[in-house]
Amino acid sequence: MRKNCSKDVSRERRIEILFVFGVFLFYFLWSCTQRYNFSSDESMRYQIPQFIYEYGKLPPIWHLQF
Repeated sequence: MRKNCSKDVSRERRIEILFVFGVFLFYFLWSCTQRYNFSSDESMRYQIPQFIYEYGKLPPIWHLQF
């Protein structure tokens, strides 16, 4: 009985590993198809640190966005 139980655990473990690998492969391939700066706020993502670097403070409208 224990041998059978051991094989079931091993089989379940292989299925889990294949599932995780499949999910990783899906998301990796999906990320390869996306254009750079695809999201609408990606360009703003670099403007804020640049403003902070140049002026040493947050942009004046930063507090209004929250």
